[in-house]
Amino acid sequence: MISKDFLRKLLIVTGALLITSLLAYGLRSDKNKKPKTDSSVTEKSEVKKESVSKRPQLDIKTATSQYVLVNKTYGIQPEDYKPGDLVVPDVATSSSDSKDEQSIREIIRPSLEKMLKDAKASNLDLVMNSGFRSFKSQGFYFNNYVKQSGLEAAKKFSAQPGHSEHQTGLAFDLSYADRKCYLDICFGQTDAGKWLADHAHDYGFILRYPYGKSDITGYQYEPWHFRYVGKDVANEIYEKKLTYEEYLKNLGLITL
Repeated sequence: MISKDFLRKLLIVTGALLITSLLAYGLRSDKNKKPKTDSSVTEKSEVKKESVSKRPQLDIKTATSQYVLVNKTYGIQPEDYKPGDLVVPDVATSSSDSKDEQSIREIIRPSLEKMLKDAKASNLDLVMNSGFRSFKSQGFYFNNYVKQSGLEAAKKFSAQPGHSEHQTGLAFDLSYADRKCYLDICFGQTDAGKWLADHAHDYGFILRYPYGKSDITGYQYEPWHFRYVGKDVANEIYEKKLTYEEYLKNLGLITL
């Protein structure tokens, strides 16, 4: 007959073996488990990498770049820069302008010609004024404005030499052939001014000094002054209602 003491010892040994087996199984199971990753963190990281890789790399310092930034803070280097690809476009130009001022860079010629051709189809007879302007010519204009209006007033609507977009060959002024609202803010309320504000981006141009942004651009509202930056950049600036400075700030290229 099996004694109670023997059964008790048997139960103790059996229980110990069972516990040992369970612990060993648990350890093996943990080793086979792969560490979990936070999918949301991974996805955010991938999105961030993708957004950085898609960020356009713009050269805003080289004078020959179509993205060069020229304003009161950033000047053209070298000071006597003159584009090597200046051409007179097949558009109406001001007869009073020099050949230089009737010229723009070749890279923007097709876009300007197409824009003014389409404007003509909309019964808008436009003339290009003041294309390229040399450092010396800009100095002449600026000094005359200073004599007429004083230094502080002149700085609100005219660039000092070396800081004019006209010197890049990428900017120009537009007006009616009959000079209605010529270089006047009322141009923005004309059919031509409204058409250009709504369509210039389709051709790669931006209204460089928009209304209400003089604290950012440094210049008063100029509904006649347009600048080439290419369609992709122009479209984003138009859609987001930005100045060129604000666009570049959003890219982390400048501070305001």
